[in-house]
Amino acid sequence: MAVAVIFYSHKVVGPIYRFTLVFRDIAEGKLKCKTRIRKHDQLQSIASMINFMKCGLRGFLGEVLNRAHNIEEIVDTLELVDESEKGAIKEKLIDEIESLEDLVARIRLDE
Repeated sequence: MAVAVIFYSHKVVGPIYRFTLVFRDIAEGKLKCKTRIRKHDQLQSIASMINFMKCGLRGFLGEVLNRAHNIEEIVDTLELVDESEKGAIKEKLIDEIESLEDLVARIRLDE
């Protein structure tokens, strides 16, 4: 009986320990999408949800970085164009900034 309890507890405690390491990685910005636990361990559904969360965060941060890159390109363009074209480019820049703000506004820090 004691052997069975120890064996089963390892199937639960092992994944919990792994999850604590994964959560530390996430806090440090390491968002590798695949969290693996042993095939016969318990808590497989939680591992799947952690993977889903990390992939979602990676995608979200990728969008933020893409918008930031677009803004950098627009700013670089501003330096090269005539005064007559700057108004349209500034509008494009404002649109990108608003788009970035909308994207970041999806994060709720107050709950």
